[in-house]
Amino acid sequence: MFLYEYQVEGFKIKVSDTLSDSNLTNDWQGLAKSAHHLRPEMLLLLERAKPLDLHFRYLFIYPKNSDKELCGIIYMQLLHFNHRNFNFSKKGFLHFLAQVILRIRSFRILLAGCLFSVDFSPLVFDFGKLKPDFLLKILDTYSKIEKHDVLVLKDLPGKFTKELLSKQGFRPFETDLTMQLEINPEWRSFKDYEKALTHKYAQRVRKIRKQGAVVERKQISKTDFILQRSRFMDLFNQVSEKQTIRMGIIDHIYFEELYDTLGNDFLVYGYFENEKLIAFASHILYPEKLEVNYIGIDYSYNSKNALYFNILYDGILLALAHSKRSLELGRTAREAKAVVGCHPIYFNDYMKVNNKLVNWMLNLLSKYFNQGIGEGWKKRHPFKTTITNIIEK
Repeated sequence: MFLYEYQVEGFKIKVSDTLSDSNLTNDWQGLAKSAHHLRPEMLLLLERAKPLDLHFRYLFIYPKNSDKELCGIIYMQLLHFNHRNFNFSKKGFLHFLAQVILRIRSFRILLAGCLFSVDFSPLVFDFGKLKPDFLLKILDTYSKIEKHDVLVLKDLPGKFTKELLSKQGFRPFETDLTMQLEINPEWRSFKDYEKALTHKYAQRVRKIRKQGAVVERKQISKTDFILQRSRFMDLFNQVSEKQTIRMGIIDHIYFEELYDTLGNDFLVYGYFENEKLIAFASHILYPEKLEVNYIGIDYSYNSKNALYFNILYDGILLALAHSKRSLELGRTAREAKAVVGCHPIYFNDYMKVNNKLVNWMLNLLSKYFNQGIGEGWKKRHPFKTTITNIIEK
């Protein structure tokens, strides 16, 4: 049932690589019931999807002399980061050297959090029994047992302050952010969104929507997806292989598991020209938010039909149709998302690196990644009035 256990002062931590055991599921659910993102069905979905570069760990924290008083849980992902996870579009000696190193030796990254979600705090604990500094000690001890190169703590609660993390040897991981559009409560249609834009950006919207008007949109059922799964994955891979960093490498099973687990809260739309599937977008409905989950595009059609931007604008339409307060568009292509009106949401992320070679590699990869993103997205201000100010009023 458990892989092993270890002790830190007056507590024992039991480690499992699955929640498939019903007793573990029940124990986890008992503490995670207030954390929607940590519910067992979503975590088991990822287990069944079997991402190529990931393994999973579940930490159960008990008082040393009791197996009944579960007082904390932590969700972990173990990433084997190698040449498949990083795309060097520019070539140079240092980049060549990094690629060689990544082919010879993968990084062992231990992540407290989830690669597939944003705003996903990885832990739930009884604050009366466990304090943030002690939880950091539990995680640090665990990372040494697993012999990982990098420990990343993602989407931490506010109690985990910069001062506290710095004392424990962690440094901020500031490049992790997501782009989100706040939906103005006064918008009743896409036309209302368009009217909120400045003249320049409204003209851009009309041009893009005209380019995409000839493309047929169809909602895709699980049966439809399975019938064309190879085409869907071809479109998905065309997008994912362009990304600088690609972590959590998935296949068709991930999408099929989302259909089964989320039901009507998982929506997929296909884009067709002359009955040929040329793009798709998957979405997850949350109580107050719509997330554009993953997309796929045939880039030979993208320029003519403005597929990428039409997918973003269709996301706004869908968020309005479902009366959502925000639209979550993810981490990549920041400038394009800023153009449609998104603003950045920053997270409380930290990391600790265990050896000099890995530290050098991470600094090189981080610099390369940030250069690829650029700063242009920060200069995009498409609305006549800031939406967040309108909502606050």
